[in-house]
Amino acid sequence: LSSTALPIPYLLLEMFTLGTSILFTVGNIYLAVVIELKPGQDDMLTGLELNSAVGFVVCIVTFLIHSAYDQMLNPVLISRYSATEIDINEVEEETLQRWANMITEAHGTKYIGAWDGQAAISLIRTYTKTLT
Repeated sequence: LSSTALPIPYLLLEMFTLGTSILFTVGNIYLAVVIELKPGQDDMLTGLELNSAVGFVVCIVTFLIHSAYDQMLNPVLISRYSATEIDINEVEEETLQRWANMITEAHGTKYIGAWDGQAAISLIRTYTKTLT
Protein backbone atom coordinates (compact mmCIF):
# COMPACT_ATOMS: atom_id res chain seq x y z
CA LEU A 1 0.00 0.00 0.00
CA SER A 2 2.46 2.65 -1.07
CA SER A 3 2.31 5.54 -3.42
CA THR A 4 5.10 7.97 -4.08
CA ALA A 5 2.64 10.65 -5.15
CA LEU A 6 0.82 10.86 -1.81
CA PRO A 7 2.28 12.95 1.02
CA ILE A 8 3.82 11.08 3.97
CA PRO A 9 1.47 12.58 6.64
CA TYR A 10 -1.54 11.39 4.63
CA LEU A 11 -0.09 7.90 4.27
CA LEU A 12 0.70 7.76 8.00
CA LEU A 13 -2.84 8.84 8.88
CA GLU A 14 -4.28 6.33 6.45
CA MET A 15 -2.14 3.48 7.81
CA PHE A 16 -3.00 4.45 11.41
CA THR A 17 -6.71 4.46 10.59
CA LEU A 18 -6.50 1.16 8.75
CA GLY A 19 -4.41 -0.46 11.50
CA THR A 20 -6.72 0.77 14.27
CA SER A 21 -9.86 -0.39 12.46
CA ILE A 22 -8.29 -3.81 11.83
CA LEU A 23 -7.36 -4.11 15.52
CA PHE A 24 -10.86 -3.20 16.70
CA THR A 25 -12.49 -5.43 14.11
CA VAL A 26 -10.37 -8.44 15.03
CA GLY A 27 -10.96 -7.75 18.74
CA ASN A 28 -14.71 -7.47 18.26
CA ILE A 29 -14.90 -10.61 16.15
CA TYR A 30 -12.82 -12.49 18.75
CA LEU A 31 -15.13 -11.33 21.54
CA ALA A 32 -18.17 -12.29 19.47
CA VAL A 33 -16.79 -15.79 18.94
CA VAL A 34 -15.82 -16.20 22.60
CA ILE A 35 -19.23 -15.02 23.83
CA GLU A 36 -20.95 -17.11 21.14
CA LEU A 37 -22.82 -14.16 19.73
CA LYS A 38 -26.35 -14.72 18.52
CA PRO A 39 -28.17 -11.89 16.73
CA GLY A 40 -30.37 -9.74 18.97
CA GLN A 41 -29.29 -11.54 22.16
CA ASP A 42 -28.38 -8.48 24.23
CA ASP A 43 -27.72 -4.75 23.78
CA MET A 44 -24.01 -5.22 24.52
CA LEU A 45 -23.78 -8.04 22.02
CA THR A 46 -25.67 -6.01 19.44
CA GLY A 47 -23.04 -3.31 19.95
CA LEU A 48 -20.32 -5.88 19.29
CA GLU A 49 -22.09 -6.93 16.12
CA LEU A 50 -22.32 -3.34 14.92
CA ASN A 51 -18.68 -2.58 15.84
CA SER A 52 -17.52 -5.63 13.92
CA ALA A 53 -19.56 -4.65 10.89
CA VAL A 54 -18.42 -1.00 10.98
CA GLY A 55 -14.77 -2.00 11.39
CA PHE A 56 -15.02 -4.41 8.48
CA VAL A 57 -16.62 -1.72 6.29
CA VAL A 58 -13.94 0.84 7.30
CA CYS A 59 -11.20 -1.61 6.29
CA ILE A 60 -12.81 -2.24 2.91
CA VAL A 61 -13.50 1.46 2.24
CA THR A 62 -9.94 2.47 3.21
CA PHE A 63 -8.52 -0.18 0.89
CA LEU A 64 -10.80 0.89 -1.98
CA ILE A 65 -9.94 4.58 -1.52
CA HIS A 66 -6.23 3.81 -1.53
CA SER A 67 -6.60 1.63 -4.61
CA ALA A 68 -8.45 4.45 -6.40
CA TYR A 69 -5.73 6.96 -5.45
CA ASP A 70 -3.07 4.53 -6.62
CA GLN A 71 -4.77 4.08 -9.99
CA MET A 72 -5.31 7.82 -10.47
CA LEU A 73 -1.85 8.97 -9.40
CA ASN A 74 0.29 6.07 -10.64
CA PRO A 75 -1.26 4.81 -13.86
CA VAL A 76 0.48 2.02 -15.72
CA LEU A 77 1.00 3.34 -19.20
CA ILE A 78 1.74 1.10 -22.13
CA SER A 79 5.05 2.09 -23.70
CA ARG A 80 6.33 1.31 -27.15
CA TYR A 81 9.87 2.29 -26.18
CA SER A 82 12.64 -0.12 -25.32
CA ALA A 83 16.14 0.44 -24.03
CA THR A 84 19.29 -1.34 -25.08
CA GLU A 85 22.58 -1.06 -23.25
CA ILE A 86 25.43 -0.06 -25.55
CA ASP A 87 29.12 0.69 -25.20
CA ILE A 88 29.50 4.34 -26.19
CA ASN A 89 33.13 3.74 -27.23
CA GLU A 90 32.03 1.25 -29.90
CA VAL A 91 29.50 3.59 -31.55
CA GLU A 92 30.64 5.23 -34.78
CA GLU A 93 31.40 8.94 -34.64
CA GLU A 94 28.83 9.86 -37.30
CA THR A 95 26.12 7.99 -35.32
CA LEU A 96 27.11 9.94 -32.19
CA GLN A 97 26.95 13.16 -34.22
CA ARG A 98 23.47 12.23 -35.46
CA TRP A 99 22.36 11.50 -31.87
CA ALA A 100 23.81 14.82 -30.72
CA ASN A 101 21.90 16.67 -33.45
CA MET A 102 18.67 14.87 -32.47
CA ILE A 103 19.18 15.83 -28.81
CA THR A 104 19.83 19.44 -29.78
CA GLU A 105 16.72 19.54 -31.99
CA ALA A 106 14.51 17.92 -29.35
CA HIS A 107 15.73 19.80 -26.29
CA GLY A 108 18.64 21.95 -27.36
CA THR A 109 19.17 25.22 -25.62
CA LYS A 110 15.51 26.26 -25.76
CA TYR A 111 15.32 25.92 -21.99
CA ILE A 112 17.51 27.52 -19.37
CA GLY A 113 20.08 25.01 -18.19
CA ALA A 114 19.42 22.59 -21.06
CA TRP A 115 22.37 20.82 -22.62
CA ASP A 116 23.01 20.70 -26.31
CA GLY A 117 23.63 17.35 -27.97
CA GLN A 118 27.44 17.57 -27.95
CA ALA A 119 27.48 18.27 -24.21
CA ALA A 120 25.10 15.36 -23.57
CA ILE A 121 27.31 12.94 -25.52
CA SER A 122 30.35 14.29 -23.68
CA LEU A 123 28.59 13.72 -20.36
CA ILE A 124 27.78 10.12 -21.35
CA ARG A 125 31.42 9.51 -22.30
CA THR A 126 32.65 11.00 -19.01
CA TYR A 127 30.18 8.91 -17.04
CA THR A 128 31.31 5.76 -18.87
CA LYS A 129 34.98 6.53 -18.09
CA THR A 130 34.24 6.97 -14.38
CA LEU A 131 32.51 3.58 -14.21
CA THR A 132 35.40 1.67 -15.82
